Amino acid sequence: MLVSVLLEWCYSPASFIEDLSIITVPPFQAVPEQGKIFANISVLTDEEAEEKKNRLHDRLLSLFRAVQLSNHCAFELSKPLIVTTDEEGKRKIVLELETAVEVAVAGGLDVLMTDPSGTVVVDTRADRVSSLKAMNEMVAVCVEGDKTLHFMLESYDKAVRFPGQECMYLYQIYDALRNRFGGMDDAVTRLSLVKADIKKFGFLCCKAPIVQGRHAGYSYKELRPATGEELKKVRRVARDMVKKYVTYLQKQKAGGVGDGA
Repeated sequence: MLVSVLLEWCYSPASFIEDLSIITVPPFQAVPEQGKIFANISVLTDEEAEEKKNRLHDRLLSLFRAVQLSNHCAFELSKPLIVTTDEEGKRKIVLELETAVEVAVAGGLDVLMTDPSGTVVVDTRADRVSSLKAMNEMVAVCVEGDKTLHFMLESYDKAVRFPGQECMYLYQIYDALRNRFGGMDDAVTRLSLVKADIKKFGFLCCKAPIVQGRHAGYSYKELRPATGEELKKVRRVARDMVKKYVTYLQKQKAGGVGDGA
């Protein structure tokens, strides 16, 4: 019997998604003001419903983590509320409960500039939304079946949630690429990463005497908190590694680049 299934997720903060188009990658539909995401699917069996539900939840979680690369904010995404309706019109509602996750939010200012005629020449919000939408569309296509990308997005999420160990989690992104390509030199070449940035990233994460570093407990120097500029640097390089890997995967799927790893 064909069954219609409505999946409903709640997320917070509602401001995490600043524009409806960012997250509305099929089959998802968003109501940002209410902090809700919906998806409609049709299934024949309970097993098929469970498999599709889990796959869509993983995909949606990856889309949120892709947004997180740009806003560096923590978020909470619920397990989906499941509403099934069979061909006879009988409805069943299932709610999966889980522990909430602490949320931290940061924000910034946008710039809108026009020329004397009123034509918009600079709109940082529109540019950001367009970039996020393009990235999410690529992540939605690439994340399923690619454990490396899934792990990298998860590591960035942990870096946001656990700032005291931020560099440790961000360095996991470096390690993931090194393992994926059989060495960082090959990863740098294939992804067109900047060698100087990768070197500085490694120094800050592994050797600088900062409390957020990977080897803080082994440092013989007095530890200090990382400066704002140092954190901006490691975050930017980590984001660059993830985004360029997504672009690489997209080109692979389009047949424009070989693997060779």
